[in-house]
Order: sequence, then C-alpha cells, then structure tokens
Amino acid sequence: MNNLTSEKKRPFMEEGTREDTISSTPSRPPLKKRFTSSMNVQQQQQQAPLAIHPTITPIEPSTPIEPSTPIEPSTPIEPPTPIETFPAAHIEFPIDLDTYSKDALLTHMRSAKDEVNYLEKKHEALEQKFINRETNQSLLRINWNLIQTEILFMAKILVNLDFSDSSMPLPNDMDIDNQKDWCYNSLLTIKELGTKALTRLESWSKQAELIERKYRLEDDIMLRRVIISDWLKTEIIDLEESYQRGEQVAKELQTKLQQLIEQTKMAEGDVVSAKRQLKESTDKLEDCIQELSATCKRKDRAKSKTVTALEQGGLGEVTDNINNETTVTNDEPASSATKKEIQDSTLERGPAEEQATKTQLEEHKIILSAREKEIEDLKKDRQILLQDEDRLLSMFKLSEEQLLETEYVKTLQLSIDHYRGRCHDLEQRRVELERDLDKMSAARKQLIDQVKSEKISQSVTMESEIRRMEGDLNRIRGQRDSFQSLVDEQKMKETREKENQEKVISFATQGKTRISSLESRIDKLKNEQEMAGPFEKEANTYNDLKEQLTRMDILLSSIELIENRETESAFQFDTQRLQETLQKCSLHPMIKEYDQVLEESKKLTLMADFFEKNEGHLLEEIDTVASIYGKLEEQQSKKIFDFSQKRDQILKLQAEILKYAQTFGSLLSAKEKQMSTVSSLKATREKQQVLIKQLEEKEKNLEIQVIEKENELRKLNRNIEEDRIDLEDISHVCDDYRVTIDQNDILLVELQKILKEKTKALDEEKQLQESIKENYDKMKKKWDKMSQGENPMEQQLAEECDELRALLKCNTCRTRFRSHILIRCMHTFSLSFTVTCNYVSKIEDCPSLPPRTAPADSVFNLRPDDIKVVGALGDSIIAAAAAKGLRGSAHWDNVSSHEARGISFAVGGDPGAVTIPNILKKYSPQVNGASLSEHEIELCRFGLCSLEQYIPDLDVLNAAQSASFAMSLPTEVTYLVSKMKTLPGVDFENDWKLINVQIGALDLCYSCFLPLKGETSPETYSKHLDDMLSRVRAEVPRVIVNLINNWNISDVYMATHGHLYCKASMFGRFQYNQLQCPCSVGASNRPKMNQLASDYNNALYKLHLKYNALKDDSFGVMHTPTSIDFSGAPMKIYR
Repeated sequence: MNNLTSEKKRPFMEEGTREDTISSTPSRPPLKKRFTSSMNVQQQQQQAPLAIHPTITPIEPSTPIEPSTPIEPSTPIEPPTPIETFPAAHIEFPIDLDTYSKDALLTHMRSAKDEVNYLEKKHEALEQKFINRETNQSLLRINWNLIQTEILFMAKILVNLDFSDSSMPLPNDMDIDNQKDWCYNSLLTIKELGTKALTRLESWSKQAELIERKYRLEDDIMLRRVIISDWLKTEIIDLEESYQRGEQVAKELQTKLQQLIEQTKMAEGDVVSAKRQLKESTDKLEDCIQELSATCKRKDRAKSKTVTALEQGGLGEVTDNINNETTVTNDEPASSATKKEIQDSTLERGPAEEQATKTQLEEHKIILSAREKEIEDLKKDRQILLQDEDRLLSMFKLSEEQLLETEYVKTLQLSIDHYRGRCHDLEQRRVELERDLDKMSAARKQLIDQVKSEKISQSVTMESEIRRMEGDLNRIRGQRDSFQSLVDEQKMKETREKENQEKVISFATQGKTRISSLESRIDKLKNEQEMAGPFEKEANTYNDLKEQLTRMDILLSSIELIENRETESAFQFDTQRLQETLQKCSLHPMIKEYDQVLEESKKLTLMADFFEKNEGHLLEEIDTVASIYGKLEEQQSKKIFDFSQKRDQILKLQAEILKYAQTFGSLLSAKEKQMSTVSSLKATREKQQVLIKQLEEKEKNLEIQVIEKENELRKLNRNIEEDRIDLEDISHVCDDYRVTIDQNDILLVELQKILKEKTKALDEEKQLQESIKENYDKMKKKWDKMSQGENPMEQQLAEECDELRALLKCNTCRTRFRSHILIRCMHTFSLSFTVTCNYVSKIEDCPSLPPRTAPADSVFNLRPDDIKVVGALGDSIIAAAAAKGLRGSAHWDNVSSHEARGISFAVGGDPGAVTIPNILKKYSPQVNGASLSEHEIELCRFGLCSLEQYIPDLDVLNAAQSASFAMSLPTEVTYLVSKMKTLPGVDFENDWKLINVQIGALDLCYSCFLPLKGETSPETYSKHLDDMLSRVRAEVPRVIVNLINNWNISDVYMATHGHLYCKASMFGRFQYNQLQCPCSVGASNRPKMNQLASDYNNALYKLHLKYNALKDDSFGVMHTPTSIDFSGAPMKIYR
C-alpha cells in the first residue's frame, strides 16, 4: 500500500516515461523483464546518447499543471532515424512464434519501440506546432479586431461618425473564402473610416490656412481679434463635441469591457469545471491504473509460476491457482522425493496438458494486450485533455509579459498616453476657462459690490440729505416760528407804540394846555417878577424843578402801565397753556387705564395681606387642636388609666372634650372651608399648570415649525439665489454673445459702408484730380499769357486768390464752400461771423448781423439771433465740475469740487463768462436756459443718474451730470424736455432751440475694463447717441443739436502727471486723476483710448450726416470738431 500511495503523489506520465516504469517494482521480476533484462540494458546504453532534454517554456507560469514541453525549433535536436530504416517494423509474424528466434523477436520489439517513440515525438511536435499556430492566429485576430475597433472609435471621436460596428470578429471554424471576404470587408470599412478622417483633417488644415491668410491680410487689430476669437470659439465647440463623443466611446468601451470580463469569468468558470472534471478523471484513471498494475503483477506472478512449473514438469497446481486467482506463496523447498513424483506425473500427462497451458497463456496474453491498449487509450485521452487544458489556458490566460509585448497593449498604451495628453490639455483649458470665469465672476462680483456700495452710499447720502433737509426744514420751521414770534412781538410793539403815541398825543394836548396855562402863568410871573425884583433866580429854579417832577411822574406812570400789561399777558398765556396740558393729560385713555389698574392693585394687595394674616392664625389654631387630640389619644392608649378606678378623670375629660368640641366647631368649619378653598385653588393651579404645559408644548411645536419653515425658506432663498445667479450668468453670457454678434454685424455693415464710401471718395478724388488738372492747365495758360505782358490787376488778383483760399472749403466736411456752410453743412452760423469772431478778444467786439426781413422757417436758414433757448447734455465737462480749481487751501476740498455751471462753455450764463449763451445774447438778448452760479456736485454712480439731484433754479437747462456715461443720456433728456416745457418765457412750440451735446470722456476712461468693453464700444456709443437724437427729434420741436467732438482725454494724464498742483488732494501726494481716469495710467492703454476717441468722433460725424440727410426743417444736427492740444496747456488754473 505504501507503493500505491507514493504512486498517487507522482504524476501519471512525464516526458519520455514508459508504462513499465510507472508501476511499482514487484517483489519478483515479471516474465517479460526476465526475458529482456539483458537487452534492456543494451537498449538503454544505445539510447542514452539519443536522449532529448528540451527546455520547458510554459505559456502560463501560473497554471498548476505543467503542460507538455514543446519542441523549440531553435534547440538542436538530432532526429531519430526514419521509419523506413526499421525493416523489422513491417515484418508480419505468424501466430506461431516458435519458428523465430529470440534475437529476431527482440530486434523486432526494439525497432517497433523506436518507431513508436519517434511517432509519438513527431505527433507531439506537430501538435505543439498546431497549438502555436492557433495561438499566433488568435493573437493576430485579437490584434486585428482591436486595431479595427480603435480606428472605429477614433473615427467616432474625431469625425463624428454614427457608424455601426458591423465588423464581426473572425471565427475559428471559418474556411479560407469566408476569411478572405471577412478581411476584404474589414479593409473596406477601415479604408472608409481613414478616408473620412483624412478628409476631416484636410478640411481642418485648409480652414486653418484660410484663417491664417485672413489674419495676415488684415491690418486692423480688432478684425484680427474677431477672426481669432471666432476660430477659437469653433475650436472650443469642436473640442467639446469631441470630448462628449470621447465620453460616449469610453462608455461603450466600458460596456464592452464589462461584457469581456463577464465572458472571461464564464470561460474561467468553464476552465475550472473542466479542471475539476479532469482531476476526477485523472483520479479515476490512477485508481484504474493501480488496479491494472495489481492485476498485471498477479498475472506476472502466475506466469512466472507456470514457467517454473513447466521447468519442473507440472502445471496442475498452477492452473488451479490461476483459475482461483490466488497469489503464489513461497512454499518450502520440497524434498527430492516429491520433486521426482511431480516430474513423473507431468511426463505422464503428455502433450495434451501442455497444449492446454499454452492456449491458456495465449488467452492471458490477449487479455493483457487488450488491457494495455485500454491503458494506452486512457493515457492518450489524458494527454489530449491535458493538451486541451493547456491550450484553453494559453488561449484565455496570457502572461503579463506576453500581454505587454502584444501590439494591442502597445496601441492601448499609446491611446492612453494620447487621451491622457488630451485630457491634460483639456484640463489646462478647463483651468484657464475657470480662471477666466473666476476673473469674470470676480469682476462681476466687484461690479456688483461696487454697485451695492454705490447704492448703499447713495442711500446713505440720500438719508443724510433727507436728514439734513429735515434738519433744515425743522430749522426753517423754527426760524419761521421765531420770525412769527418776532412779528407778533413787533405787532405788539407797534400796538404799544401806538398806545404810547396816543398817550404822547394826549400828553402833548395836555402839555399844550399846560403850556398855555404856563404861558399865562409866565406872564403872571413876569408881572410878579417885575413886581419881585431880587427873587428872580430862585423863582426860575423853582419853576424848572417843578416841570422836571411833572415829567418824571408822567414817565413813571406810563412805564407802570406797560409792565402791568406785559405781565398780565404772559401770566394769561402760561395759565392757558398749563390748562390745555392738564386737559390733554386727563383726557388720555392710557392714564385712565393706569389709574384703574393702580386702584385694583391696591385692593388686591389689601386682600392678600388680610388673607395671609388670617390663614396663618387659623393654621396655628388647627395645629394646637390637633396636638391636643393627639395627646388625648396617647393617654387613652396607655394602660395606666383604669376606667373602673378613674371615673372622675373620665368625666372631667369628657367634659373637656365637650367643651373643646363646642369651642372648636367653628374652627373646624372654618378649616373645612379653608381646605375646600385650598383644594379648589390647587385644582385651578393644576389646571393652569396643565394649560401652561400644553401651551409650552404648543409653543415648542410652533417654534419647531417656525424653525423648519425658516430652514425651508432659507433653502428656497438659497436655491432661488443660486438659480438667479446661474440665470444671471447665463443671461450675461447670452448678452455677451449677442453683443459680440451685434458688434460683428455692425462691423461688417460699417466695413461695407466704409468700402463703398472709400470707393466713392476715390472716384470723386480722381474726378477732382482731373478737373484740377484741367483748371490748372487753363490757369497756367492764362498765367503764361498774363506773364508775357504787364498786368495792372496782378496784385488785386493775388489778394482775391488769398481770399478765395481762405473762403474755399469747410474745415469739417471738406466738400462745400464756406459761403454755403449755413445752408448745407451747418458747422458754423455765417461766414462773416465765424471769420471775424476768431480774432476778437471780447464778446462786445463781435460784429453785428443785418436785420432779418422774415423769421426763420427752416433749420437750414438759422442765424444766432434766431436762437431763443439754449440747453446742454453731457458729463462733468458740460457740468463744469471743479472748473474753478483749488480755492482757499492747498488741498482738495468739497468747495473745490463744486460744479461751476455758470461758467460752462456750452450753457453757462454767469456775467463776464465766455460761453455760448453769452455770445448768443449779443444777437438775441432774450436767450433762456443758461445755468447760473455753482453748487455741490451732482454725481452719477456708474451711469445711474437720478432726477432728484438736479437743482432746477441753478441748473435751468443744463442737464449734464458728473460721471455720466453715454448710457446716462435718457435721464438727462427727460429732465431737459420737462424743464424746457415749464420754463417761464419759453414758447415751446415756436421758439428755436439749441442743444449742445458733449459726452464720452468717462466712456474713454473706463474702456479698458473688461465688464465695460461692450458698453464703451463705438457701436454702443453710437447707439446711445442715436437714441438720444431720435427722442429729441420726436419730443422737441424746432431744435438744432450741436454734437461736439471728444478730444484725446489721455493727454490730460501726461500733461498733469507729476505736477504739484495736481497732487494737491486729500490723499497727500497721490494724484487723484489716476482714480478719475484709470485707463490713462497704462502706457499701452493711452493709444487705445485715442483710437477709441477717433472712433467716437467718426460715429458723431456719421450721425450728423444721417439726420441731415432726412432734410427735416424742424430738426437739424451740427458737428463741431475739436483739436485741443493739452501738452502745452498751462497748469496755473484759478490759483
């Protein structure tokens, strides 16, 4: 059994092993080995140099079962001799083998054995080649399918093909024709995909070349930016689409990968089940082999026993033992007598028994050969199963090294690297876009914060202004009351003075009478004096003193009367006021309620004190009675008292009990009443506590509900805010796209118009050049004729030429003569007026105009004396903010920032100021609308202006507000039209009106801010001005609008940079103009600002041409160019 267990541990068959080596070594060698023992040794010696030891290269190192070693073509193998070299292999021996010698049989067996070994090796080599071919073909098929799918996926990602994956994988059992068709179809699909991808790439490269050519041909930076931005947008859209397609393809790959994983799991399960079955079959085979080996051993022993019996001459016991199938035991050596008897018996049996034994041996041989064939078939089946297992394992399990060496893995790695790079690029692009988005959101938040802060500051300023106005109103009311009191006092004084006057009159009448009496008396005294003589002086002094005393008496009486009247009136007023306050206080309902509450509280306190005192007394009495009853009960419980002996004491006690019962009955009833009241109070208290608990629970529930509702409201508000922010972001993005589209359309239209205008101008210039050449030839001929002889009119002609050069063409339109400027171009009023006004130093020196024969009936026939109303629209330049500079200190203060609207060049009306209204007053003294004086600044907040800021008494028709953008014009037009309609002395329907417009400085100063790019573009600026003009035309009759050009505002920064006067601000040495115009700080921004200013001016000129082409007699537009050089402007302004 030990040998059998060791055989189970060893593998069934190894490379080069034989069937006879598997079985365990018997205790006695079998018949075959004894016959061929000497030949086996020779055969092993001969076959030893022919042994092959190939290197084992397993396909899958992780497989638990070692496959059969393939014969590598690189290993040096000496092939055995072919089958034809074994002549004994084709000899057919008859059944009777006795005719052949032992050597012939052995040579035949050896050659057959070598032939079998050779055939087995050849079969194994062919099988290994077949397996290798199958594996290579499967790998090629897998690689081809992977390449095809990868090309298909790349085409789906890049070319946006909705191409169905119709290419099926190549099956194993397909014939050559079907394989050719499959290969042809797959090649066609790959060719189609490649051509589509190639056409896509060619179209993209052609488009890139066209864009590059357009970019190089364009000179305008804006158009280049537009081209690049359009190309980038299309590229971003394509990348997003390809990214989406890539995600979709990745999802498809993921699903396919899941399917393959499931298939591999199923295949692994099948392999595991096949392994299990194989293991079971191998175990069964090993058991069968062991049983067969045991039977072979038994047969060998039986054969050896028969041979020994034949040698000894008897087979009787052997046949019995073979028939009974018992093992042979080593009997003790028989004696010589028994051996002789056996030999004699065998000799007697004769040849019949020998023939029977031979036939039995043949039968046993046939059985053994059949069993050996079955064993070999089982071995072959086992090898086939092992090979199938190895093949399946090699098909479904590849090593990592082999997987890494496959082309598919390499292509996958390349595609992974490619997609990783694409993902990295897309991630960088996403990061850049997020940064841009963060910048935009930060700028947007900053703008929102600025708007909020501005709104808060506006609200704070409005509140402060309201408070200030309320304070002023209260102060004015106080002043009014004080003035009223002063008026009343004055009236009282006047009445007093009247009374005093009356008194004085009465005193005067009395004095007259007294004077008359005194005169009569004087006469008497004179007479007496004449009579007295020496007492004249004493009489005079006496008379004087007497007169003074009378005067003093009169004054004292009048003063007493005045004081009495004043005190009486004051006391009467105080008493009336106190009575009114008392009545008010007594009539107030709260005071009445307070008095009632006080009375009730006093009553309740008295009742509480009374009940507290009585309750304590009653409780004390109840306690004393209870203690007495307790003592009595204790005494009754004692055994000392004997009722038979203590009759007297019992009677006394009963009497005392009766007495106590009589005396304390009232107390008990009172106690019961008190207890009932206490119980009722307790019940009410308990009810109130229950109610309080219920109310508290309700309150808690309500608080919880309120908290939940508040949380829900917060969530809703948060969601609404997020949705609102998202909606605002989307709307902003849509607005930006819409604005860019509109800008591109406007640019295209303008470019087309400019192209047409340029072509027309070029044709006109050619015609003019030809006409000038003809005129020049004519003039040259005339000049030659005149130069040949003396001409007395030569000097006069030169003067006329100079005058004609001066009067030849308009400075603005360059197409019409100055004599027709008033009628057609409308850039100035008249020839004589403009030419002479350029050289006068005072408005009074301007030349006068001849009187009109008839009033102007069209805007094309206007003169300065026709204008009756002047208004203005604009920003801080028209509002004249800080026009008077620093005043009174070396620092910037609120007074310095006032708007001096009275000296505004467009609409100021202060006396002595050089302004358009003051110039027009020279010709039309009744001009209305000019602004006056100065006041605090009227400031707009990022274009948000308010009608409440205006001071109509001082602003009049100056509708400009500081810090106004072009988008602020609707508010200004609203104020201007409403004020013009209500202005005294203005006939709104019939008077001719002039409106001066200059705006755009702040648009230029904030044009470098990205959030305001669209708002400060020339197209948006032109649109705002166009809307303003169309509204003025619709709402204001008989009006002419003067559009004044913008100058290069960036030059102001260079002119004022570093100047001490401009550093005088509340910020110390910091220049405040850097905050007022931030875009002028950068050196790269200033040329852009200048270009934008020229674009604004071109837009104004186009609007001028547009509205004058309508030929509306009631509405006209002038265009006034400006050419101000700030580089040499003096900084000593209003020191």
